[in-house]
Amino acid sequence: FNLRLNQAQKVKASGSYPSMRNDAGSWNAWALPKKGQTPEEAQALLLESIDALKAGDFSADDVAAVITNFELGEKALPESNESRVRMMSGSFIAVEPWERTVGHLDRLRKITKADVVRVANKYLGPDRIAVYRRDAKFEVPKITKPVFTKIEIDPSRESAFMKEILAMPAQPLDPRWLVSGRDYQITPIEGGRLYTAKNPYNDLFTLSFYYERGSRTERELCAAIDLLTLAGAGPLSADEFKKRLFALGTTLSYSCSEQDTAVHLTGLDRNLWASLELMSQRFAYTVLEPGTLQKMIEVELGAREDEKKDPNSVHYALGQLATRGPENSVLKRLTNAEFKALSEPRMKSLIRDFMLHPARVAYVGNRAPSEIGKLIGTGSRLGPVPPRAPYKLVRPASPRVLFTHRDMVQAQVGLFSADETFDPEHVVDYNFYSQYMGGDMSSVIFQEVRESRALAYSASGGHTEVAVKGDDTQLWGRLECQADKTPEAVKLMTSLLQDFPASEKRFRETAKAIEESYRTSPVSFRWIPATVIGWEDQGLAAGDPGPKRFERTRKYTLAELQSFASRFKTKPLSVWILGHRDRVVLDQLKTLGGFEERPLDTLFPY
Repeated sequence: FNLRLNQAQKVKASGSYPSMRNDAGSWNAWALPKKGQTPEEAQALLLESIDALKAGDFSADDVAAVITNFELGEKALPESNESRVRMMSGSFIAVEPWERTVGHLDRLRKITKADVVRVANKYLGPDRIAVYRRDAKFEVPKITKPVFTKIEIDPSRESAFMKEILAMPAQPLDPRWLVSGRDYQITPIEGGRLYTAKNPYNDLFTLSFYYERGSRTERELCAAIDLLTLAGAGPLSADEFKKRLFALGTTLSYSCSEQDTAVHLTGLDRNLWASLELMSQRFAYTVLEPGTLQKMIEVELGAREDEKKDPNSVHYALGQLATRGPENSVLKRLTNAEFKALSEPRMKSLIRDFMLHPARVAYVGNRAPSEIGKLIGTGSRLGPVPPRAPYKLVRPASPRVLFTHRDMVQAQVGLFSADETFDPEHVVDYNFYSQYMGGDMSSVIFQEVRESRALAYSASGGHTEVAVKGDDTQLWGRLECQADKTPEAVKLMTSLLQDFPASEKRFRETAKAIEESYRTSPVSFRWIPATVIGWEDQGLAAGDPGPKRFERTRKYTLAELQSFASRFKTKPLSVWILGHRDRVVLDQLKTLGGFEERPLDTLFPY
């Protein structure tokens, strides 16, 4: 599907996955139609690819490449406690001897092309189910709304089983902090800095290039990165390029946002140099099949229409307007006219020069920093990019309510109030407030809004916990509720955020949870370089801030938390709501602040 449908842009997206159970299983293939394409046409394309599989229209090398990629997954499994437990629990649930579980990769290595064709013809026959989701209004059946009785929450109450668990003796773990020279190294290289950490488990490497560039200052950059995913390199077509990467067991991915861009390369250490060569060739000698850019434009324009039909995307866009005003990341996207005007020469120019900009490079693997520095040290011929613009939030003088109408039964609600510019010295305050108010199912917001009063399907909130130096922080809340409960839910959330509900027992639980998090959640080796880069972004230059924050956590008091929370009592809250105007009780919402209705078309630049 990846090559035949996604790479060829015959559908918007497609894929497949198995679902295996003890008694039976299924193989599930899916596709998202492009604009103007029917579900039946997308299904026909899926079936064409399946028929090609059954006919053996692939090579033995393709099977070997699949097994290589399975090898990567199997090697990565023991890297975390969660993965190890998943392996053990999966073996138990499947009633499978442990010896068979750990021998999974050995069995995979014996699979041949003939085996794949045989199984495909045996199981992928006409006895299938096709499910379509059509773009039409769903008629919701009428159900009498039940009456909910408010439950008084007693945070001090514990079951006998809970008391038994808490009484079990447990030796506290010592926190493990990161130490420069032992856990990581920072090495100057041409065009940036190299951050390295050792892989103590296997021969899988991760290499990432982080650039402080994005669509905020180079508006076409993200479109160029999207086009790159459809490109070949030098003598290789796009299909050949992806096959070559897949055969190496290498994954090459990209990300592009408003102010940051990154390139990620992962795979087997023995194939690092070959993978780097392919990656470099794709940037330096980009190859595009005729019509690739035009097809990408058509797919994107169709996706934009779908985006405006998706409630989560619309609510996000409304939230961007509420929190950041007209300079937000959604309204700064390329318009449809600008997207249609993209030219292949301009896209190739952005791609070709991409790796020549200064970067911070993160490597996790078994090689020495000096060796990695030589492998990637191609130099930087371009000057520094413009400095990153701080993330700033609007600061209205009085409460506001922004509303967008959508024909839906639920309502989606967001709340926020801009707070101080991020201060690394206040991270413990931020953590305590977020954990206390919305950290888990025992937190204030979840218990009071959802459990006690049944006012929302989901409820959360807190404070920005970490940010980039110079960025604004914020108090925030989120709700998904039945539309007619919106005014009551918003009023309750507002009161909880502005009038801090102090409880000594809840505070002790919060303090214990945060302390245990420090003790039991050391930074995984895979995340060490990115974590160090994150410290730099926070404005920290003295290494791991954990010891200092841990000590303050152990001494932190309810009085300190109350003092921090008191700042929100007089801060005006902005509320944004997506829902049906006839169901959310607009008259009541208008009493909560300055009311502004925003049509859908004002939330997007297209």
